Amino acid sequence: MISKKKEKDSTQQDPEKRIYDIYNKIQQGENFESLAKEFSEDKSSASKGGKLSPFSGGQLSSKPFEEAAFALKEKGEVSKPVETNFGWHILKFIDKKPVQSFDKMKGQLELKVKRDSRSKLIDQAFVKNLRTRYNVSENKDAIKYFNDLVTEDYYNRSWSIPEDLNKTQILNTIGIKQITYADFESYLHMSQRKNRTKNPLNQIIEEQYNAFLNQSVLNYYEENLENENQEFANIVGEYRDGLLLFDLMESEIWNAAKKDSLGLKEFYNMNKDTYFVPEKVDAVVASSSKRKNAKKVLKYFNQGQNDEQISKFLNKKGKVNVMFTKGELVKDHQAIPPNFEFKEGVSKIYEHNNSFIVAMVNKVIPKEYLSFTDAKGRVISDFQEQKEKDWLAQLHKAYEVKVNNTVLSQIKAQIKG
Repeated sequence: MISKKKEKDSTQQDPEKRIYDIYNKIQQGENFESLAKEFSEDKSSASKGGKLSPFSGGQLSSKPFEEAAFALKEKGEVSKPVETNFGWHILKFIDKKPVQSFDKMKGQLELKVKRDSRSKLIDQAFVKNLRTRYNVSENKDAIKYFNDLVTEDYYNRSWSIPEDLNKTQILNTIGIKQITYADFESYLHMSQRKNRTKNPLNQIIEEQYNAFLNQSVLNYYEENLENENQEFANIVGEYRDGLLLFDLMESEIWNAAKKDSLGLKEFYNMNKDTYFVPEKVDAVVASSSKRKNAKKVLKYFNQGQNDEQISKFLNKKGKVNVMFTKGELVKDHQAIPPNFEFKEGVSKIYEHNNSFIVAMVNKVIPKEYLSFTDAKGRVISDFQEQKEKDWLAQLHKAYEVKVNNTVLSQIKAQIKG
């Protein structure tokens, strides 16, 4: 991956030209993984030779990237450069993973089943079972009462609640919860907005009554799910414990920096040596898969030629024999060998990522310590981390922890299996 050009960065090389130079080097037989380690700007995958975690269609937020990936058919096949919102990419097909096991796909399959029309029959059977469990029967007197109460205005969505409605009358009892006439009246009043049929009123009332009763039964079941389902009760318990822990962490650690500004500055002063911008070089680094080309670059650098001039000399007839990386580079930059000497002038030739490296170091920029203001984000993070360590140490002193090694061994064996 080569990132899109940033408007304010005048030193950044043209990403499209750079990606096509890399593509040409691959076509010339150079190793994809080595080139990715040296030039890819995707920090999460560059060190792994560009290798990504497996992904499926629709999982990534880039349609052009996915289309290019799934267009590759043969193992080892490499795509042409592809442009996305993130930049330019070259993709190599490693392998395809087969359909996952039932256990891994269970969640997806359950979602599909819930959307299937047959699941409605299951829902109906479940509600019927709940009505039997809670001993909920149809209240024919109530249905007759509402048949006499609801007028033709219901069809026009203008039916209003009569003032003499017997609101406290019990409609049904579900478990220990009582449903009143007023509850069903409110449901009926709302349902007239959704009514699109001209069925007889008595039929509509009975349908709405059963829909209301079914919904009330489900609501009661969900409200009492902790008593109905032990697994759910365990999850709710974990959730409550999690919220409690979150509140504790927030008060003891995350808000510590806000409350303790003096402590934060004291922490910075005690650890000032850890907050710095590392030593850098302002340099032009040349890379070639062949030592003879690196030697030529070395000669041209010593003659005072710049990277553009050297590129014209060595990259001819569509071949990319040398590539350049330039700017302010820290010691662990991917283009720089681990044993690179930070010294002004032309470097010696190094071997790095199956390539030969030579650099023109224009300037060595020394290590610079950061002020409290410049380092504040890192200081807060480290301060919170230290607070957490101290807090856990206090908890360990206050509470004895015993590990059941037998159970721990069983869990380890299950995970390995």
